[in-house]
Amino acid sequence: MSKSEQLLKDDLDCLRLASDLTQLASNALNPALQSYLLQLARTCTGLVDRLETRH
Repeated sequence: MSKSEQLLKDDLDCLRLASDLTQLASNALNPALQSYLLQLARTCTGLVDRLETRH
Protein backbone atom coordinates (compact mmCIF):
# COMPACT_ATOMS: atom_id res chain seq x y z
CA MET A 1 0.00 0.00 0.00
CA SER A 2 1.42 3.39 -0.97
CA LYS A 3 1.78 6.22 1.52
CA SER A 4 -1.02 8.11 -0.25
CA GLU A 5 -3.36 5.12 0.00
CA GLN A 6 -2.50 4.68 3.68
CA LEU A 7 -3.25 8.34 4.40
CA LEU A 8 -6.63 8.03 2.70
CA LYS A 9 -7.37 4.88 4.68
CA ASP A 10 -6.43 6.67 7.91
CA ASP A 11 -8.71 9.59 6.98
CA LEU A 12 -11.59 7.22 6.34
CA ASP A 13 -11.00 5.45 9.67
CA CYS A 14 -11.11 8.81 11.48
CA LEU A 15 -14.34 9.77 9.72
CA ARG A 16 -15.92 6.41 10.54
CA LEU A 17 -14.96 6.82 14.18
CA ALA A 18 -16.41 10.34 14.21
CA SER A 19 -19.64 8.99 12.73
CA ASP A 20 -19.83 6.22 15.33
CA LEU A 21 -19.17 8.69 18.16
CA THR A 22 -21.88 11.01 16.85
CA GLN A 23 -24.33 8.11 16.74
CA LEU A 24 -23.42 7.10 20.28
CA ALA A 25 -23.90 10.70 21.43
CA SER A 26 -27.37 10.81 19.92
CA ASN A 27 -28.30 7.74 21.98
CA ALA A 28 -26.66 8.87 25.22
CA LEU A 29 -29.04 9.90 27.98
CA ASN A 30 -26.42 11.75 30.02
CA PRO A 31 -25.78 15.30 28.70
CA ALA A 32 -22.17 15.26 29.94
CA LEU A 33 -21.52 12.01 28.07
CA GLN A 34 -23.24 13.41 24.98
CA SER A 35 -21.02 16.47 25.08
CA TYR A 36 -17.88 14.39 25.57
CA LEU A 37 -18.69 12.06 22.67
CA LEU A 38 -19.41 14.99 20.36
CA GLN A 39 -16.13 16.63 21.36
CA LEU A 40 -14.30 13.41 20.51
CA ALA A 41 -16.07 13.31 17.14
CA ARG A 42 -15.00 16.91 16.44
CA THR A 43 -11.43 15.98 17.36
CA CYS A 44 -11.49 13.12 14.87
CA THR A 45 -12.79 15.28 12.04
CA GLY A 46 -10.26 17.96 12.98
CA LEU A 47 -7.48 15.41 12.59
CA VAL A 48 -8.71 14.61 9.10
CA ASP A 49 -8.75 18.31 8.24
CA ARG A 50 -5.16 18.67 9.42
CA LEU A 51 -4.06 15.55 7.56
CA GLU A 52 -5.68 16.83 4.37
CA THR A 53 -3.45 19.88 4.35
CA ARG A 54 -0.39 17.59 4.44
CA HIS A 55 -1.36 15.52 1.37
